[in-house]
Amino acid sequence: MDKYHDEQLHDILAARVKGGLDQDVITTNQLDRIADAAAGDARLAIGILRTAASKADRESRERITDDILLNAAEDARAQIKQKNLDSLIPHQRLVYDVVREHGPLGPSEIYDHYKRKVDDPRTKRTIRTYLSKMTQYNVLEAEGTSRDREYSLVDSTAPSVTQ
Repeated sequence: MDKYHDEQLHDILAARVKGGLDQDVITTNQLDRIADAAAGDARLAIGILRTAASKADRESRERITDDILLNAAEDARAQIKQKNLDSLIPHQRLVYDVVREHGPLGPSEIYDHYKRKVDDPRTKRTIRTYLSKMTQYNVLEAEGTSRDREYSLVDSTAPSVTQ
């Protein structure tokens, strides 16, 4: 899916706020910062908002503070990444583990390591498809062109929700 623009994410978040939170629980500026931190990812933006609202509620706060928002961004990223990892089928998880243990690696190197780990390996083409899907799911990242592409784990130091 294409990434959303910050204005679109702001509108999505504003609709969620209107439908689920009391007025003045979160500021327009805070919604803008969530949209900016989410970098076009609606699931992340909504996850940040949901996590922040839940924490404010648990702490019996009247408003979502900037501190709550900052921690919510980190928590939402971790939750989404874990959910994506949990959704991997066993062979995809093996491919992910190869990259985690030996990366960054090119597809051929990944396949060689993967092939040594299983009795009935999938084809190289299937492994490339897995790599592409894991890149789309933001579990792995790819650097370089098709000839010199290398895969590594997604860096967890993404933009934060700062003032």
